[in-house]
Order: sequence, then C-alpha cells, then structure tokens
Amino acid sequence: MKKIASIMTWLCLCLTMLQAHAINKGPNILLKEGVSKLVDFQKSGKTSDRTATMNFIETEISPYFDFNYMAKWSAGRAYNRLNDKTKAQMAAKIKSMLLKSLAKNLTVYSKRQIRFFRPRMGRGEVKISLWIAKPGSYPTKLGFRFYLSENGWKIFDVSANGSSAVVYYRKYFRQMLR
Repeated sequence: MKKIASIMTWLCLCLTMLQAHAINKGPNILLKEGVSKLVDFQKSGKTSDRTATMNFIETEISPYFDFNYMAKWSAGRAYNRLNDKTKAQMAAKIKSMLLKSLAKNLTVYSKRQIRFFRPRMGRGEVKISLWIAKPGSYPTKLGFRFYLSENGWKIFDVSANGSSAVVYYRKYFRQMLR
C-alpha cells in the first residue's frame, strides 16, 4: 500500500511539473510552435478551403492570443467604464477581425524563409520580432508582444512593418463610438 501511495505521489508530482512546464513555455518557443503550425498548414494545401482555414486558425492559432487583453489595451482608459457585454463584444470583434486577416494573408507567405530574432524584455512583456523574406524585395517584419497570464504567455499585440494591431483597433473603436 505504501508503494502504491509513493508511486501515486510521484506520478502527481510529475504531472504537476509537466503542467507547470507547459504553462511556463517561453514566448519564443510558443511563437515558433505557432509559426510551425501555420507553415505545416500551408504545406497541406488546404489554404484554398476557406472553411478549413478558419477552423484551423480558430482551433490551433487563436489560443495563442488573449483577445480580452487586446480589447483592454485597445480601449485604453475607457475600458473601465464599459459594461461586461460591451467588453465581450469588443474582444469578439477584435478576434473576428484578426483571425479573418490572418486567414486572408495565409497564402501570401507560403514558401518564404522566416528568421526569428531574440526576445526583448520590457516592463511586464516580451517582444519578439521575425522577418519573412521576400525574394527581390524587403522582408516583412512582424512583431509579437506577449504578457504572462494565468494560463501562460499570451500574445496581446501584433505589428506588421511597424503598424500595431492594438493601435489600429483603438482607432477603429474610437470611430465606431463617435
């Protein structure tokens, strides 16, 4: 009986350590995993099927993002004055817009070389840049901002060639509120 209890304790300890490791994966590892999933999906040839692409992005890519946090950043100080329904609607709209944009641009970057840069630490966040090489042209520079949530590292902003998604959404929602 002691042996079974010892084995169960050891097993629980191992599972706890595995779960902690999964939560504490660094943002650079998560970004590489996500990009690898996108590249594999592109290679599968399913990008022309809009439904399959949206299902893939919804199930495999969207968990890397925190759309509620993106809504909070997009709304700025006004976020605290919004009711829960409006906050949820903002997050849903940001999710819809971002994932549709990703699905639309997914085929553009097929068969391109990707270069990851070292993570840069900021106040409570990590920024990671990558370049997508374009033969005969300048590379596309993408930037990802992560923060450490209760569920591990999450993306709360993406920028393309210096244009931030959060800044875009902030302007978008301000125009909607006028």
